[in-house]
Amino acid sequence: FFFFFMEENAIILATAGGLLRGVFSYIFFFFFPIRMLSEATQQILDQNLDFNLRYDSEDEMGVLCSSFEQMRLKLSENYSEMWNMLEERRLLQASIAHDLRNPIAVIEGYTEYLQLNLKKGRLSEQRILKIAENINMSAKRLDNYTESVRTLNQMEDIELKRQKISASDLLSDI
Repeated sequence: FFFFFMEENAIILATAGGLLRGVFSYIFFFFFPIRMLSEATQQILDQNLDFNLRYDSEDEMGVLCSSFEQMRLKLSENYSEMWNMLEERRLLQASIAHDLRNPIAVIEGYTEYLQLNLKKGRLSEQRILKIAENINMSAKRLDNYTESVRTLNQMEDIELKRQKISASDLLSDI
C-alpha cells in the first residue's frame, strides 16, 4: 500500500512538474516574444519607428523577432528617404513658383500699362511693338519653365542604366 501511494504521488508530481514546465515554457518562450511583437506592431501602426525590438534567443521566436527588427529598420530607412524626397520636391516646387512669378509680373505690368495708356492715345506704335516683344519674351520664359517641369517629371520615370565609359567618350558626347 505504501509503495502504491508513493507511485501515485510520483505520477502526480511528474504530471504537476510537466504542467509547470509547460506553463513556464509558454511564458518564457512564447508569451513574452509574442507580447513584444504585438507591442512593436502597434508602434508601427502608430507610425512610431523609433524603438528597438530585442529578444536574445536563437530559437524560432528569436529569429522571428530579429526579422521583425530588420523590417522595422528598413521601414525607418525608407521613411527617411521618402521624407527627404518630399522635402526636395517641396523646395523644387517653391523654386519653380518663384521663377514663374517674374514673367507673370512682367506680363501683368505691361497689360495694365497698355490698358491705361492705349485709351488715352499716349503710346506710339514703336512703343507698343516694344511692349509686345517684352510680353512675348515673358511668355516664352513661361513656356520654357513649364517645359522644364514637364522634363523633370518625365525624368522621374526614367530607369537609370549605369555603365562605365571612357573619359574621351564622355568629352566627345559633351
